[in-house]
Amino acid sequence: MTWHSSDDSDYEYHRNTRSPDFQEPMIGAPRIEGHSFGKAQPEASMPSLSVIVETVLGRLGLSQKQDRDAWSAQLAELDLRILRLEQLGQRLERNQTDLVGSFRKLEGRVNTLLAARTRDRADLATNSHNTHQTIALAYRALVEQRVQAFARAEFRHSRHNDRWHERQRLPRFIAELSKHLFYGNGGRIPLVPELRTALGLSRDSDTGNESLRTLRSECLTLGKRTETAGLHAYWDFTCSSDAALDSERQEPWSPCDPNDPVRFVVAPAYVVEGQVYARQYVYTSPGGPLA
Repeated sequence: MTWHSSDDSDYEYHRNTRSPDFQEPMIGAPRIEGHSFGKAQPEASMPSLSVIVETVLGRLGLSQKQDRDAWSAQLAELDLRILRLEQLGQRLERNQTDLVGSFRKLEGRVNTLLAARTRDRADLATNSHNTHQTIALAYRALVEQRVQAFARAEFRHSRHNDRWHERQRLPRFIAELSKHLFYGNGGRIPLVPELRTALGLSRDSDTGNESLRTLRSECLTLGKRTETAGLHAYWDFTCSSDAALDSERQEPWSPCDPNDPVRFVVAPAYVVEGQVYARQYVYTSPGGPLA
């Protein structure tokens, strides 16, 4: 077929459409360098995922490399803190070992001093007496520290509190506890559930139970020491209510007045062969047994 037209440009257009390389012009389409319509763009020219991520992070003012550096710094700091904690734990363990050793040495020195102090006394002439002096010191420390600490933490939860004046509640609680821990009610220390019942404790807490269990264990250990030390030793709860304080075998429970009459025993005396090694703690008051 032959095209005829008076317009040369029109003729040229129709002639060119017969060429296999002819492309229809697109009005208004921008020219893109390196792009050919109808052909797939090479994959090599597509941006990688990491480039896209880095570009997005860059718009946000971040960087993958910066994040990795920050993470590395944090991990290094954690490693350092763990190392320091391990070193601290080792130092504490060494300190504990040193303290135990120092305590043993101190106990030995106390025994030596007591032996020297009582060497000329006929009633305190044996090593057994010296051992009981050490036990008496341990007993007083146990009452003043461990027993009182437990009582202060728990006595408000006792259902027996309504029986007593507010001022008496703590010493009454300690008195009841002492009866069970120091063989005041027989020849054995009750188990923790029995102790809780005797003390009127209805609140059952892991912390309280563990504290009572530890305290009971310490009292059992002290009792065994009295048994193996020789001589006849016991805890004495004997007390004349409303009588004047006997300074030879009693001392007032703080903050009681020693000039007031004795009402009850807070913690017993420790007696060896009839001699008082640790005096009773007694509650005194001017206004009667319930004051």
